[in-house]
Amino acid sequence: MTIPSGLQNLIQEANKSLYRHAQHDLNLGYRHAIWAAFGDNGHLRRTALAVSTVRHVLPIWNRIFKNDDRPQKVLTLAEKVISGDVSKAFAEKESQKLWREIQQLGYDNSSMAFTVGCAAVAALDTAIFDENFDPDDIDFNLTDNRDTAM
Repeated sequence: MTIPSGLQNLIQEANKSLYRHAQHDLNLGYRHAIWAAFGDNGHLRRTALAVSTVRHVLPIWNRIFKNDDRPQKVLTLAEKVISGDVSKAFAEKESQKLWREIQQLGYDNSSMAFTVGCAAVAALDTAIFDENFDPDDIDFNLTDNRDTAM
């Protein structure tokens, strides 16, 4: 896949900024600009990456919660959101419900498996929600934390 020249230039500028920053932090504004450069395909790719990542670690969940297929159902729902087979409104309600259910499992004795469950819900949220940044209104000096700007 060829990277468009505009995105290549943006990445080069971001790398320079990263190098110059005292804590080597990439300002939020650069991340917004890179995100915006991917456009609609970026959302599909971010969702596919999130789903694929969780599928890769599902065996961790399955070792602890052998008869619980909620993460797999969540991932299937994420794919249905992207394909348009399920409304985002329905998926959002399911996401909230599943998040509460996963939280009830707790972190104590199943930390990695718990994290897989949370990641599955996060993958669904990636399918439902996407942030849009106006490429003409990017503040390259914007940071996520005021402390890192010092």
